[in-house]
Amino acid sequence: MRKDTFDKDALIRQVEKICESPEFQSKPVLCRFLSYIVSETLAGRGDNIKAFTIGVDVFEKDEDFDPGQDTLVRINAIRLRRSLDMYYSKTGKMDQLRIEIPKGGYVPEFSQRSSPGEAMEEEKKEPVTPRERTGTLSLEPTIAVFPFQNFISDPESSYFALGFSYELMVELTKFEDLQVFSYLNITDYPEEGSSMYPDLLEKGIRFAISGAIHGDRERINVLVELRDLFEGKQIWCERYSKKMLAEHFIEIQENVAREISGTLGSEYGIVLRRLTLDAQRQKPKILATYTAILKYYNSLVHHTPETVTEAFNALKKAVENDPGSGIALSCLGALYGQAYCLDYLDAEKSYAMIGDYAERAYLLDPNNLLVINVLVFKCFVYNEKERFFQLADLALTMKPKGTLRKGSLGFHMSLFGDWERGKQVLDSVIQGNMQYPRYLHGATTLYHYRQKSYEKALTESKLYQMPGFFWAPLLRAAVSGQLNRQEEAGAELGMLKQMKPDFEKKAHYLVSRFVKEEPLVVHILEGLQKAGLHIS
Repeated sequence: MRKDTFDKDALIRQVEKICESPEFQSKPVLCRFLSYIVSETLAGRGDNIKAFTIGVDVFEKDEDFDPGQDTLVRINAIRLRRSLDMYYSKTGKMDQLRIEIPKGGYVPEFSQRSSPGEAMEEEKKEPVTPRERTGTLSLEPTIAVFPFQNFISDPESSYFALGFSYELMVELTKFEDLQVFSYLNITDYPEEGSSMYPDLLEKGIRFAISGAIHGDRERINVLVELRDLFEGKQIWCERYSKKMLAEHFIEIQENVAREISGTLGSEYGIVLRRLTLDAQRQKPKILATYTAILKYYNSLVHHTPETVTEAFNALKKAVENDPGSGIALSCLGALYGQAYCLDYLDAEKSYAMIGDYAERAYLLDPNNLLVINVLVFKCFVYNEKERFFQLADLALTMKPKGTLRKGSLGFHMSLFGDWERGKQVLDSVIQGNMQYPRYLHGATTLYHYRQKSYEKALTESKLYQMPGFFWAPLLRAAVSGQLNRQEEAGAELGMLKQMKPDFEKKAHYLVSRFVKEEPLVVHILEGLQKAGLHIS
């Protein structure tokens, strides 16, 4: 259908609807991009829509902007196409008007179903069961929150269930990795075999959380379950019991909701672990961006040469296919940063790559907490102390919920010299979550070690359980050396040499990649020498 045959007001309303959808609400740049190219097309200026004009009018570039050298417009066009596809596969799947941007250009094309009933007919044609979608089901962490049923006997406390349901939904939305959908206004609670579950799955929702609240004047019990809608079964349930104190109702709601959301939604939580298992079962054809990110998280939880290599390969493929994904660029940059700090790959290449990927990701997605975290790590690697703390402070003001995001900030703040504030952040992560990165104990070990509180340091170092990280036996050997426990020190040194055979030759070089204070570097090397290590 010709562009001039479309109702212009209807197209403008369609753009507004798209920009108000969950797929676009947090993407103002893409909304400006879409609004601009549609408006220009409707005004008859489609021939003027070029990378240069978009760069100047949408991204406020100067007149000397060169799209041949600066890929900003091209990358955001890729992001816009991907977001439109996602919108029309979910929120807009019943829309009559469709807006597309053909590859190779920026002028939008419009299409329309022949009748309002056509969308309904298409929905009826090929009903799809969950099992028939095996291998194509999205691995995105989508979760629906249902109202908790109220079985509290005390009438004065009956509103607790509704308040708790809303509080849980709010806490879950604080995790950047999750997409949360509210079903709190329904009146019929879903039960085993409910017809509602397949409907949710067809909308792209993978998990559902529901539960019940029981109690009397003495105690309140929160029963919660998580269902995997694709598998059609419960995969987690828990019971939380609290003493009933009316004056502490809000506090009880907040604390239990925060604990549940952390268990489910963090980078080490149940939802991402479940999806990671699915990602590992997928055939390695064209890996989706989020599948690659899941493999990145898995390499942090289960750090082995195999998981790291798998994450590298998946992220390289994701960046190649989706260069507009700031998160994928960040994760790949973080892997290069780890490779540099742990001396895994060619040092010069890894050093350059984290700088390149982290900065590019930040240009693409400057408001994403994971992207900011990786840029903080890049500043740590490059010894850009002033910018490091500026960005770390910015990230903390965003109130990170994920144990990886928040924990890494405290970890690197400590090692860059702000030990007290870094330790406070680390304590809040370690004490408030059952699932968190165990390498955080490396910083807490050094917190006590630098104060010569060696017994406390030894206790912390034993919690540093990260197979594949040579820093774990390194720290335990240094602490044991200071405590003159030669047998324990010798065992740890043996493990260190096995994991890093050339450590004695590169000891100062490797320790200083993580520890930024030279006196502490010397202090660590002193402990290793007391343990029996011969440092060149």
